[in-house]
Amino acid sequence: MNSTRRNVGLLAACQALLLTNSATLIAINGLAGLALAPAQALATLPVTCWVVGGALATMPASLHMKRVGRQRGLSMGTLWGVVGALICAGAVWQQSFWLLCFGTLVFGVYTRTGSTTASPPRMWRAPTSRARRSRWCSPGAWWAASSARPPAA
Repeated sequence: MNSTRRNVGLLAACQALLLTNSATLIAINGLAGLALAPAQALATLPVTCWVVGGALATMPASLHMKRVGRQRGLSMGTLWGVVGALICAGAVWQQSFWLLCFGTLVFGVYTRTGSTTASPPRMWRAPTSRARRSRWCSPGAWWAASSARPPAA
C-alpha cells in the first residue's frame, strides 16, 4: 500500500471520528443545556458557543498550522479538545451552565483544527488527483452521519 493511499485512509477515518464527535456533541449538549440552563430558551446556547468557538478559531488555526506544520497543529488542536472536554465535564459535575458554554467554546477550537478546511494539506490542492482522493473521504463522512444516533428517551 503506498503512502498516499494510507494517508487518505487515515484522513477518512479521522474525519469520520471527528464528524461523529460533532454529532454527539450537538445531541448531548442540547440535553445538558436543557438540564442546566437558567431558562429553557437558553438550552441550545452551549451548541451555539461551540459554533462560535470554531468560527473564532478558523484563521488562528490556519495561520498556526501554516507556521508550525499540520502535524503539530493537529496535536495542538487535540490539546484544545481535551481541555474543552475537561471543562465541560467539570461544568456538568458542578452543574454550571455558563462553564458548560465556555467549555463548548473551547471545544469548538478543537473541532475547527481537526477540520480539513482550517489548513488543507498540499495533496488536496493537486487538481489532477483531488477528485480521486476526496471520494475516499466521503465514506468516512457518511459513516459518521449514519452512526450518530439520538439518545433514547
